[in-house]
Amino acid sequence: MERIFCKEEQAKSCFKTANRHLEMANFLLEKEYFEGAIFHIYHALESSCVAGIILKGEKIPKKHYLKIPRFKSLYPSFPFSDELNTVVESLSPERDKALYLGIDSSWSLDSYTKEDMEEALEDTKGIVDKLEAYLFSKENIDG
Repeated sequence: MERIFCKEEQAKSCFKTANRHLEMANFLLEKEYFEGAIFHIYHALESSCVAGIILKGEKIPKKHYLKIPRFKSLYPSFPFSDELNTVVESLSPERDKALYLGIDSSWSLDSYTKEDMEEALEDTKGIVDKLEAYLFSKENIDG
C-alpha cells in the first residue's frame, strides 16, 4: 500500500534532512575536511528551501541551482530575505568549487580557515532555524 504524505510532513522531513546536513558539516569541520563541510552546509540551506516549495504545493526543481531561486520566487517578501541572499551568495560558488576540487584552480584546501567555516555553519544554522519557524508559522500554514 502506498503511503501518502501531507505537505507539512514532507516539509518537516526536509528540515530533518537539513539538520542532518548541518551535523555532517560539523563533523567534517572538526576533521578540517572543509570541502565536505561546505557541501553539506549548502545542502542544508537547499533542503530548507525545498520545504517551502513543498508547502506551496509546487514541483521541486531537479537541478540544485534552481531550488533556492524557486523558493525565493514563491516567498518574495519573507522577512529575512537579505540574510538568506547573503549566505547563498557566499556559499553557492564555493559549493561547486569545493565539489570539484582540483578542476577549479581558484579553490584549494587553503581557501578557508576553520573560523571561516564555523561562521558559515553558524550563519546557515541560523537561516535554517528561521526558515523553519517562518514556514510553519500560523500565517503560512493557514494562509
